[in-house]
Amino acid sequence: MAGPAPNPMHGFSPGNTTKRICPDGIDKQTIMHITNTHIREATTDDIPAMHAIRIGVRENRLSDPSWLTHEVWSSCLAGNCAGNTWVSEAGGRIVGFSAARIAEADIWALFVDPEAEGRGHGKRLLRIATDWLFGQGVQEIHLGTSVGTRADAFYRQQGWQRGELTPKGEVVYRLQDHRIAQEAGTC
Repeated sequence: MAGPAPNPMHGFSPGNTTKRICPDGIDKQTIMHITNTHIREATTDDIPAMHAIRIGVRENRLSDPSWLTHEVWSSCLAGNCAGNTWVSEAGGRIVGFSAARIAEADIWALFVDPEAEGRGHGKRLLRIATDWLFGQGVQEIHLGTSVGTRADAFYRQQGWQRGELTPKGEVVYRLQDHRIAQEAGTC
């Protein structure tokens, strides 16, 4: 039986001006920005908002977004046994999303509306997607991103291992299930 969900504000008091880090690595300032957010599984009704975010990013832009059809989006939603997608909502609107695929053992997408960047949405969306994949039995997750972008630095900061370049010029990142590493005594 799972215990109560951890309190993200544990250890913080309203008058505390010292930067304190929560157990999941998110600092107090970020917590203050994301306490009014909600992450949930995406539905088909969310596809237009996710598509608008994907098309509207500043980096890792699609050269030809025509392949990103309703069917492609739908293939990554919960219930299809292939993957899952989550959205982060703030102020009543979708401001980011992440998508994970089981067979590919990857994070297929993680994007935040440029107007909502720097508020912890990406960290939370990445965490839920990786936790879900590990819970599905995936032992190592990978993803690709453009070299020299903020995403390139972000994944490294989140503890992912930077790897080789793909023929398309993207850098591959990998993350192993920490439970596997601990059992093997390599942590």
